[in-house]
Amino acid sequence: MVLPDRWNARFRWFAKCSEHEVWLDPSSGRVFKATYGRRYGLSFVGEGDGNALDYLKRIALSNRFFDTNLRFEGVWLDRNELRIVVSQRFVYGENTSIDRISVFMKERGFEACDVGAKRVYYRSADNLVVADLHEQNVLTARDGALFPIDVIIGKPGPELEQVLLNL
Repeated sequence: MVLPDRWNARFRWFAKCSEHEVWLDPSSGRVFKATYGRRYGLSFVGEGDGNALDYLKRIALSNRFFDTNLRFEGVWLDRNELRIVVSQRFVYGENTSIDRISVFMKERGFEACDVGAKRVYYRSADNLVVADLHEQNVLTARDGALFPIDVIIGKPGPELEQVLLNL
């Protein structure tokens, strides 16, 4: 679906993040996020940013493994840039410690691995890697439930897979 120019006019602007611009819809309790043109987050293959297909696959994997309730809302042509728009429920919570994140991921079968200066989580059973799980990207709700937000999840490319298998 192609979104109209002013699709976000009824929402309250919320934040600019590294990969998204964010709006809040108080009536639905959802946050709407639009990527910046061709910036779709990191890629596990090669260097630099992933592409739109990588981004959409991450949405599906995040929903599957972390119950993020991310929804593809459409694409938006903004200042000659094609932006992908997704939404998810707004989560009230506190930042989560790295130790608690590690326990959360271990409960799901992922092992913490340090690759260079980055912490990633790898599950060899299905060859999945999750990155960008830092304190600001995992919120702890009042009931103690953890909610990963904007994580990078997918199959590692050949080079990263070799590194992970040799750790």
